[in-house]
Amino acid sequence: MKRAAYPFLAIAALLAILYGRTFYLEGDKWFPLERGRWWLYDAERVVLDEQENFRVVVNNLGSYLDGSVRVFRQRWQNRRDLALTIEDGQVLRRTGSQLSIVVPKPQDQNTWQVSSHLGLVESKTFARQDRLRIRRIPITLEKRIAERAVNLSMPTGIFESCLLIEGIGITHVPTDRGNSRTEVTVTTQEWFAPGIGLVRYRRDETADSPFLISGREVWSLTEFGGD
Repeated sequence: MKRAAYPFLAIAALLAILYGRTFYLEGDKWFPLERGRWWLYDAERVVLDEQENFRVVVNNLGSYLDGSVRVFRQRWQNRRDLALTIEDGQVLRRTGSQLSIVVPKPQDQNTWQVSSHLGLVESKTFARQDRLRIRRIPITLEKRIAERAVNLSMPTGIFESCLLIEGIGITHVPTDRGNSRTEVTVTTQEWFAPGIGLVRYRRDETADSPFLISGREVWSLTEFGGD
């Protein structure tokens, strides 16, 4: 097994997790933002049948007023500060990276769309023109609240009454030097525990093609706390 050699690999994966999501805070129920809160994730990413294991730490750094808007800051493993701008209980934008977070209010709607890109499925050949991940091929995921009271058992314990969000998207990519096209399906599952936040995430990118190898990424919360 390979271990991430540079922190950017870890943060890139975590950004992929949260592409385009908005979190309805509901009193910080699903995405706590108070200063001093922290989370440690163990993660694995499988690309071209090679497994990479790494860890990511997220820390809440507090908030400040930008005019009439409250801005919350977080620090991820690569030590870059990311600012969350909150207005009327919703995350409007995230600065300091490519990430834009957008969650519907769960009580207002059960389905929504987010923009993402392929990052796990890859070509079996090493020809640059066949590579998929370097192209950042866009895909739209249809997300829905699948369940609202899931009990999730993990090595760190049992998380009760979790919100389970599922996503699915389909796109077509060129293969075999552009001589054919193949359908790629992306599925995601995200579990949020009340008062804790994201506790588990899984993303699969699959393709039934002799030219491509499917990939997956899984995140599990191992430790969390606060001041």
